[in-house]
Amino acid sequence: MRNLTGQFRALVMAAAIGLAAAPAAYAADAAIPTTPEAGAFKIGIEPWLGYGQWHVAEAKGLFKTNGLSDVQIVNFAEDKDINAALASGQLDAANIATHTAMGMVAAGLPVKIVLLLDVSMTADAIIAGKDVTSIADLKGKQVAFEEGTTSDILLKYALARNGMSIDDVKPVPMPASDAGSALIAGQVPVAVTYEPYLTVAMAQNKDLKLLFTAGEDPGLISDVLVVRDEVIKSRPG
Repeated sequence: MRNLTGQFRALVMAAAIGLAAAPAAYAADAAIPTTPEAGAFKIGIEPWLGYGQWHVAEAKGLFKTNGLSDVQIVNFAEDKDINAALASGQLDAANIATHTAMGMVAAGLPVKIVLLLDVSMTADAIIAGKDVTSIADLKGKQVAFEEGTTSDILLKYALARNGMSIDDVKPVPMPASDAGSALIAGQVPVAVTYEPYLTVAMAQNKDLKLLFTAGEDPGLISDVLVVRDEVIKSRPG
């Protein structure tokens, strides 16, 4: 798993180098406008701590201060929905996990990574009650998590580090927003989710604890802002 993580980081670095060269390549064809073009700019977002800066910018009027008169923040609850909206052109940009963005690029989806937003430490975690004290204790137990997301990556990574695999647990697929609630309700003994759902869950049940966090390997989980290619070309300002 560590080798896979190293390859993933190499891909991210390669993408960053490519992005660093992109402005120069664009400048050779046309000058980038000094002011944004008119019209709405729709940006997809989920209730994740690392995307909070967009809500701050909206509340403080920072978009309009910088000439963006109609930025529309569109809220989503699940990764699959925001991904579909971006792929179908319903959004101009989206805040998504780095591994998701890399997958989109690899699949030929016309998007560009333009900004690294965050690197998760304790904001993505596996949480459990007092009866589960180690990753080894997950063997044979139900684990609630959202498949294909950062929660999926974190769970499989934690299992691999302890000589286990996803086959050693009983997956209970559900949105990250519901995983913590399922744990509190006693429907599952373990859940994988992220902030603010971690804090909400632990506030309601003092026996819950962080069993394993993304900070065990900084850089394993991060998030980026992606913009559709057609938007970059048609509205470079």
